Amino acid sequence: MNTIGVSFEISQSEVHNLELILKPIDVANYRWLNIRGQTESFLFPFEQNIELFDQELFDAAYLSERIQQKHFIIFLKLQAYRSDENNTNADFNNIDTFEEYINSNCQMVILIYDCEYVEIYSKNEQELHNFYLNALQSNFSNVCMITEENMWRTRMNIS
Repeated sequence: MNTIGVSFEISQSEVHNLELILKPIDVANYRWLNIRGQTESFLFPFEQNIELFDQELFDAAYLSERIQQKHFIIFLKLQAYRSDENNTNADFNNIDTFEEYINSNCQMVILIYDCEYVEIYSKNEQELHNFYLNALQSNFSNVCMITEENMWRTRMNIS
């Protein structure tokens, strides 16, 4: 069975969810692409409507600074690309299907939807294992590995 991802549910009461979710990896290894049409996440206080990410493409320093602040995620799609690769801006685009993901330079897709459901797809099996262990240690619920056999998604999108 080929592991391609991990899924779990997070508490809506947490205010640093993304920081906790990304804890098992070195975010500095990646450049991050925020898919704007598939993101609705805000910094606290929520009423001010300040977006968690006000940039589309960013580095680990920006990501780390933002996720250390209190935030609330309604839905979010992030794609991660190796920071040590010479990607051009043309390489950073929305991944729509699993096949596109497999054939792209994108190393990881993070999907969060309905405020609590998380799916992480990674080409690095050790990182997937670490995400899985972190979810268990963080007492997230319904933690499971996603395999090619049990994957239900037809699109790598929130909507």
